[in-house]
Amino acid sequence: MSNTWVGKSSVTFIFWVPTQEGVEAVRLFFEGHANFMGIKSHQHGPLKLIHYYISEGPEWVRDEEFWEGKWPEKTGRTVFTLNEI
Repeated sequence: MSNTWVGKSSVTFIFWVPTQEGVEAVRLFFEGHANFMGIKSHQHGPLKLIHYYISEGPEWVRDEEFWEGKWPEKTGRTVFTLNEI
């Protein structure tokens, strides 16, 4: 089985957003960015965008508590991750 990601470049950006107003602004930015990437990206060839995703979730005070079967306390910040390959 061949690996289609061999020799490809990837980029990851992580944003820690402290306020709800900031969260809304980042969501709006990513909505526009996803549209931009869909238009800008090559559809074929070596520069083709293989994978693009954005994730969003809370930042945890102590993520070790997951290993204890508990939900950890949240910091109040939201973490966004953008990945492109």
